[in-house]
Amino acid sequence: MIKPRSDRWAGHGLAVKPSTRVEYSEELALDILDHVASGKSLKSFCEDADGMRIPGRPTRQTVFQWRANIKGFGDLFNEAMRDRAHLLVDEIVHIADTEDDTKKARNMIDARKWAAARYLPKVYGDRLAVTGEKDGDPIRLEGSAKPAELSDAQLEAIAAKALITKA
Repeated sequence: MIKPRSDRWAGHGLAVKPSTRVEYSEELALDILDHVASGKSLKSFCEDADGMRIPGRPTRQTVFQWRANIKGFGDLFNEAMRDRAHLLVDEIVHIADTEDDTKKARNMIDARKWAAARYLPKVYGDRLAVTGEKDGDPIRLEGSAKPAELSDAQLEAIAAKALITKA
């Protein structure tokens, strides 16, 4: 026989708990941005060393929702992450200069290089892009002929045109 619903689920930790949701405020947002921009993780802002939420602070999921839904916060958070990437690279030099244990130093440096490459791939990433302009546009070729198929006169004309457009 099935017990009535109220008795069946009693004692299983499903009781309604008071809300622990933290509301967005500009002061809290600035604290988060300063924390991240200073090279620290969002996790260390929201949780203690045991992984428990720090009272009065939002969860990481809440901060991610704020990034998506609160105008301006996402852009500022991305800027803080860029600052964090630069600090990680600065730490690499410090670790290389001061850490005596080479295996530990290599591990610490590799972790920071990996993170910096993800935060700022255009600056610290491993991918090399060959572009023709300052803004990163690809090199444009006119026509479909391969350079080996062109005559010397055609190659000279292309080179002259390139010099004219540069000036």
